Amino acid sequence: MIREGGLWHLAESKEDVVRAMTFPPHEPAGFHRFLDKFKILDDIIWTEDLIDRSIKAVCDDLKSEGIDYTWIRFSINKYMTHLDWHKKDAILFVVDAFDKYAPGIIGPVLSLKYESQRASQRRLASIIDDPDIANALDGLDLVGDEGHFDAEFYAPIFDQWKKAGKRLFAHVGESQPKENIVAVIKAGVFDICHGIKIVESGAIDADLVKMSLDNDVCYHLAISSNILTGVLESIDAHPVIDMLKAGLNLTIGTDDPVPCSTTLMREYELLYNYLKSDGVFGDRVEDVIEHVKKMAVNRVWGNIP
Repeated sequence: MIREGGLWHLAESKEDVVRAMTFPPHEPAGFHRFLDKFKILDDIIWTEDLIDRSIKAVCDDLKSEGIDYTWIRFSINKYMTHLDWHKKDAILFVVDAFDKYAPGIIGPVLSLKYESQRASQRRLASIIDDPDIANALDGLDLVGDEGHFDAEFYAPIFDQWKKAGKRLFAHVGESQPKENIVAVIKAGVFDICHGIKIVESGAIDADLVKMSLDNDVCYHLAISSNILTGVLESIDAHPVIDMLKAGLNLTIGTDDPVPCSTTLMREYELLYNYLKSDGVFGDRVEDVIEHVKKMAVNRVWGNIP
């Protein structure tokens, strides 16, 4: 894309792009470093052809990994800059392309970026009132810099999407305190991305565990992401074992496979090796892994709480 568009100020080689979008060896981890990995995408001059080719590449990767079904979050901000599109046009173009290249495999989820202007977020969220959009999307997710989370601001947006029968996700309890987890559960968000602050100082919050179980909350974990964002120093600090022992619903995912340089299989391998090395589950590690996989299947195909 850079070569075709002559965007040499962004990168002079593929290696430059890799360095810009991933964590090379010895680069320090960090939450805002992680978010910076996406900035180059905002400076691409996007065309319909480039979007289509990018989505095809994503779908080809999913097929090569043997993925049966996945939720994919996408934002449209970067596309609107250069294309004479209404936001509805952008959303339907993306959804149609996913359906063209990977029919029945993708659950499209629209992303709202915490750090975007609030008026822009409200306008984008209100598009769920359009029947065509409601039919095209599986749900809504809050992504980006969780430091901008405001429960009062997002409550009416959540209500709007719940009334449309859509699934709600929120990236919370990752870089910020567990109070954000409590706030979104009270607002009716039952699919929480990360939520690892439910365990702090080595202790799990029993009241929050009960609240999660009572509301059938599922925590969608991403081990590599938590380390690269710097919210955890290493996998040994990851609370997944405490969360499993507490009986919480959880899944394993990639979060962002490009900056994390990972695949779903790699994330399961990380989990398997971590459980083996810890020893808390003894010879039941394989059973625990199968249990996590079944939770993922049940979450996708089960009824929305």
